[in-house]
Amino acid sequence: MTPTSSPNGDGIPERTLAHLEWPRLSAALLTRCRGASARRIGLSFAESLEATRAALCETREAMALLNSGEALPLDDLRDVHAHLDRLERSGTLDAMAIADLRVTLQQAKQVRRFLGARRASLPALTNATSLDPSLDELETTLGDAVGTDGTVLDSASPKLQEVRAEILALRERIVGRLQDVIDRHGDLLSDHYYTLRDGRYVL
Repeated sequence: MTPTSSPNGDGIPERTLAHLEWPRLSAALLTRCRGASARRIGLSFAESLEATRAALCETREAMALLNSGEALPLDDLRDVHAHLDRLERSGTLDAMAIADLRVTLQQAKQVRRFLGARRASLPALTNATSLDPSLDELETTLGDAVGTDGTVLDSASPKLQEVRAEILALRERIVGRLQDVIDRHGDLLSDHYYTLRDGRYVL
C-alpha cells in the first residue's frame, strides 16, 4: 500500500483526503476557532448517514446564527483538558484550576440558556449542547468556593470564614497599637508611619 492510499485515523484513504483538500479545510477551521483549546479541534468524518445529516443541520443553524449577527456568549474560554486529565488520574486541583472548571461550566450554562431561548429556530444546536442538569449544581458549589481569578472565597467553608475573621480582627488590633505608639512617641521616630517587611510590622 502506497502512502497516498494508506488510511488515516478515520479510515479514509490519504488520496481521498488530498482530493478533498482536507488539511487546508482543517487549517481554515482552526483559524476561525476561539479559545486556548482550539488547537485540539479537528475535523472528522461522520460515522453514519444519520450523523452526517445531523452535522449538516447544526452547520446550517450555526451559519444562520452567524448571519443574524448574534454571537454565542463565550467571553472567557479556558482550556480545562489538563485539569480533567488530572482528575481522571485521581489527582487534585489547585484553586486556579477549580476556577477554570467553574468558569467553563458557567459558560456552558450561558450557551445552553442562549440556545434554549432560540430552540424553535436552532433545535439541532440546542440538542447538541444539552448537558447533565446536575452540572449547574456543581458550578454553583465551585462558585461558592473559588472566585473566577482563583481566589479561595470565605464562603468555601465556615471554618475558613471564621479563621479569616480572626486574622482580620487581630490585624486591626495590631495596627491600632502601632498607631497608638506613633501618636505617643512620634518625636522618637524618623517616620510617622509603619511598614510591613517579611510579614512583620516595622516602625
